[in-house]
Amino acid sequence: MKRDMIDSIVSTPAPVLLPDWLMRCAENFPDRLALYFGPFSWSFAELDRQVTRLAQQLASLGIAEGMRVALLAGSGLPYVVCVHALMRLGAVLVPLNVRLTLEELCWQLNDVRPALLISDEGYQGRLTEISQRLTDLPTLSLSVVHQDEDVLLCHLPLKEVPLRQEIDLSAIQAIMYTSGTTGQPKGALITFGMQWWNAVGSALNMGHNPEDRWLACMPLFHVGGLSILMKSVIYGIGVVLHERFDPAAVNAAIVNQRVTIISVVAVMLQRMLAELEKTGAETSYPETLRCVLLGGGPAPRVLLEACRDKQIPVVQTYGLTESCSQAVTLTSADALRKLGSAGRPLPPVQLRIV
Repeated sequence: MKRDMIDSIVSTPAPVLLPDWLMRCAENFPDRLALYFGPFSWSFAELDRQVTRLAQQLASLGIAEGMRVALLAGSGLPYVVCVHALMRLGAVLVPLNVRLTLEELCWQLNDVRPALLISDEGYQGRLTEISQRLTDLPTLSLSVVHQDEDVLLCHLPLKEVPLRQEIDLSAIQAIMYTSGTTGQPKGALITFGMQWWNAVGSALNMGHNPEDRWLACMPLFHVGGLSILMKSVIYGIGVVLHERFDPAAVNAAIVNQRVTIISVVAVMLQRMLAELEKTGAETSYPETLRCVLLGGGPAPRVLLEACRDKQIPVVQTYGLTESCSQAVTLTSADALRKLGSAGRPLPPVQLRIV
């Protein structure tokens, strides 16, 4: 073999492939709860079935590997299924912040140039407005429809195409736009490897219990919300999904649905504690709640003291879009001892202060 061929083989790393995370969960834990949303309770087998069907329907529109697909939707079944369906096709998810103005959304869509814009029924009006501005952009609307004891999200025909059964960790999973506080938003490239190592780092730091249930009440277009969906299928744990944050509904879910982990920011936790005091039924949460992951900035001392008195396990964290959510985390034991600290870097994270 020629020397240059040897050098080429040695210098070109082989891709790191993992079995499709959701598919593996459906194989190993078909009956385990994957998603709880309102009246819907889906096992991993049912979620996998819905994802396969939507992936084949998107393929009938020509969506294929490498294409960018923008998603304008609230937290719900269409959002979750669409995220995984795009993974099955090797397409790139572009989550859109539903709180942006029409001008801001059109700017991002012009910047990322997606092959398709998908919306749910809650954002039909905004979809129409965008279509009137960007006339060449194909669109698709998803809605939850009951049909013969089944749930349909889309009425497109199925196209029998080979779906991906492996995940390339170097491939791009999503393009997520930053807040743009110092200029125009920038599309951060989120790879599957970033999702994988973020989930591994979080589990090494907080521990992993196969019986965990993670309550997602933050927007799924935010990296903190999207990473919960990824952790669910990497860990094989259930997600209790809320369309929006409501402190009474969140407290009820923690008490009645065996939620073990929840991600919130300080003002959300303050409202949860106020609601807890108002009801008077409970002075704290059940012991099944093992972690309140608190981000979004330093927590006030009075809030941390209230959580200590109620034995609520608060774990402060700092992350950003470019780090795919969590980067550093402070243990619950250090919450009051190290006020203002966001904690130590997660095991896979290297951090430098400049």
